[in-house]
Formats: sequence, C-alpha cells, structure tokens
Amino acid sequence: MPWAARFDETHAKGEGTKTKHRIGVIRMILDILTVLFFVLGFALILWLIVERRRDVLHGPFVTNRRTTRGMKQSDQYRQNAENCKQMAEAAQGAPAYNRYKRMEAAWLALAEEQDWLDGVPSRVDLPEKPVGK
Repeated sequence: MPWAARFDETHAKGEGTKTKHRIGVIRMILDILTVLFFVLGFALILWLIVERRRDVLHGPFVTNRRTTRGMKQSDQYRQNAENCKQMAEAAQGAPAYNRYKRMEAAWLALAEEQDWLDGVPSRVDLPEKPVGK
C-alpha cells in the first residue's frame, strides 16, 4: 500500500473535508515537486552531455591538436625548448644557466611525449635486437 494511501487512512478517518483538502494540496505539491525534479534532472543530464562533448572536442587531450598559428603542439614545445636554450646561453651565472637547461630538457621531453600521443614515430632510433647475450 503506498504511503500516501496509508496517510489518508490514518489521518483522514472521521475528520471533515478540511483535512481531505489539505491532503489533496499536499499530494498536488508533491506531484509538482516530482515533475520538477525529473525535468530538472533531465535538463542537468543533457547539459552535462553537451559540456562533456565540448570538453572532448576542445579540451587539452585532443591528439594532433594545432596551436593558433597552425603548429603542432609538439613543435610549440620544441620552440619553447629553443627559447630556453637561448636564455641559457645568455644567462649570467651557473644557477640561471642550469635552470634554463633543465627547462629546455623538460620541454623536449614534453615534445617527445606529445609526439608519442599523436602517433608520430620517435626521433630516437632504438636497436631492433637487444645488445649482449
């Protein structure tokens, strides 16, 4: 037996139409809230789907993504590494030089990783057979 029917039986026995009217109003409010819940839930699900699709199409994880100037992301990373190399050459003092060289190495590692994610063969030639025994 639904809870609303039990509510009707226990609270409306022997009472007048005023109580039945209140029960009807409560049911109507609950019906409105239920419909509102389902409509807003459906709208939220659709909004999440649209937002996710937008993230997938324009997010940072799209392969073969081009920068605004038409460069591949890995080429942009290599350009950043080149800038760090130039700053290292112009640096005054060992700490600044070492910092720029570490940044250059990090940008180059990012470029290699991005190429791997994009499916570009590695620039490093690996031996086909292991060396040794």
